[in-house]
Amino acid sequence: MFDGVIAWLALSPALVGVSLSTYSAAAAQTKSSLLLYRMAGKMGGVAAVLTGIFWIVNWVLLTRRGQTIGKIMVGTRVVRVDGTRAPFLNVVALRTWPLLVLSYIPGVNTTGAPLLAFIDALFIFRSDRRCLHDVIAGTKVIRLEPKSPRLGGSRLGG
Repeated sequence: MFDGVIAWLALSPALVGVSLSTYSAAAAQTKSSLLLYRMAGKMGGVAAVLTGIFWIVNWVLLTRRGQTIGKIMVGTRVVRVDGTRAPFLNVVALRTWPLLVLSYIPGVNTTGAPLLAFIDALFIFRSDRRCLHDVIAGTKVIRLEPKSPRLGGSRLGG
């Protein structure tokens, strides 16, 4: 959820100066995933760069820590199903790229990708609470134990 908010903030420069009605009319005429960026001109370029930076930062964090910015904020981590550290192939390429690529394919991005994203989210209600992207990647999300406050190198209260 936090990652989605940050992604929308990165996209926000493209939203400046493009009315919803203008965008909707243009979107009806084309199947381009990059329409908003193109319509926003220079601000669309800024948004594209910010969005790219957001994805790269998250991919580096996922590879090194098993966490995105949002997962750091809520105290969760992505690991392999067996609990070991998930490498780049699992945590980035298999877990995030398939849905991302589908969202940029003209035609699929308007119908198939939203449906697949919905199905992906519904998988959370399975007994193992793994979404479709976790099943594909062989990963799961775990909650981290909160760190105890420390004072002078020892735990408080003990």
